[in-house]
This record gives sequence, structure tokens and C-alpha cells, in this order.
Amino acid sequence: MKDINEIQKKTRDIIFGQLELLKEKAQETPDNYEIIHISEQMEKLASIILSKNFN
Repeated sequence: MKDINEIQKKTRDIIFGQLELLKEKAQETPDNYEIIHISEQMEKLASIILSKNFN
């Protein structure tokens, strides 16, 4: 069975990697402020959810 910390790290890496890609793509969009704001809020939410699920 995989160690819970290993699973948590992989989950975090996937989520935050995808959010980082979203922010990078937003830089290419003229009206990107809302996209960046939403992705920052999603990062905060992901942090809270991951901390609740794994601790």
C-alpha cells in the first residue's frame, strides 16, 4: 500500500501543476485578470481541501 504522504504529494503536484499551466495560459489571453484571480482562489481552495483530506 502506498504511503499516504506519497499520495498526498502526487495529488498536490498534479493539482498545482495544472493550476500553474492555467495561469501561464492566462498570460497569453488579453483579458486575463479574471482567469488569474480564479486560479489563485482555486489554489487556496485546493490547499484547504488537501489539508483536510490527508491530515
